[in-house]
Amino acid sequence: MISDGDIKRLLKNRDQLDILMVSSVMTCSPVAVEESMLAEEALRIMQNPKRFVTVVPVMKDGKLAGLLRMHDILQAKIR
Repeated sequence: MISDGDIKRLLKNRDQLDILMVSSVMTCSPVAVEESMLAEEALRIMQNPKRFVTVVPVMKDGKLAGLLRMHDILQAKIR
C-alpha cells in the first residue's frame, strides 16, 4: 500500500522519482482493521500515538474489503 505519508516523503526527493520502484516506497505492513470490528475499536487503532493513521484497509477473510477513513467514523458519530 502507498499511503499519503509515503507520497509526502517521496516528494522530498523528487530528483529520484524516475528511478524508484513502488516496492521501495510502499508501506509493507500497513495498519489494518477487520470488517467485523466495531467502529470505536477501529478508531482507537487509528489513533495509536505510535502509528497514527487517517485511512486504514478493511480486511475480510484475509482479503481487502475496502478502506475506512477516520473522517467517516467521526461523521457517523455526529449523526
